[in-house]
Amino acid sequence: MFGYTAEEMIGQSILRIVPDSLHYEEDEILQKLRSGERIDHYETRRQEKNNDLIDVSVTISPIRDSTGAVMGASKIARDISDRKRIEKLLIQNEKLAATGRMAASIAHEINNPLESVVNLIFLARQDSAEGSKTYRYLLTAEEELERVSHLARQTLGYYRDTGLPAEVHLHSLIENVLTVYNAKLLSTALP
Repeated sequence: MFGYTAEEMIGQSILRIVPDSLHYEEDEILQKLRSGERIDHYETRRQEKNNDLIDVSVTISPIRDSTGAVMGASKIARDISDRKRIEKLLIQNEKLAATGRMAASIAHEINNPLESVVNLIFLARQDSAEGSKTYRYLLTAEEELERVSHLARQTLGYYRDTGLPAEVHLHSLIENVLTVYNAKLLSTALP
């Protein structure tokens, strides 16, 4: 697993495969073994012959002589590099999903008041003389807010919640939409 042959390791210190920064772990392990403790599934890193580090899970059991005294240790190491890599990818994926949910939530919260402001500007523009400075300013403001609203809608499109359907009261929903858009609908319907 570590790239050494049996001849290269027999008689060598276990510290040969323990990175320098983790030597303290071996002291802690030896203290536990001397007191007769077994160590199960201890996750750490070890160093291969080519100096690459790999993630391992080690189980260490004390070996006792006929009198019960600890005379050595048996170590079993399992390469858990793939599992650690997958865990890291899952964490990154969840961070990206959380970022998407947050962006969508912010975009939604921005888009709602923007629509109201666009409608108010539209109404103010209807009450202004078409060639006036006020009319041109309101038209520019409306165009810029539409641009910001478009960006918010694009951000909303970045993340779509795939949660379960929720109950919606259609009557309340239509009343809310009509409240916000009523003036705009009436003004565009008039000749």
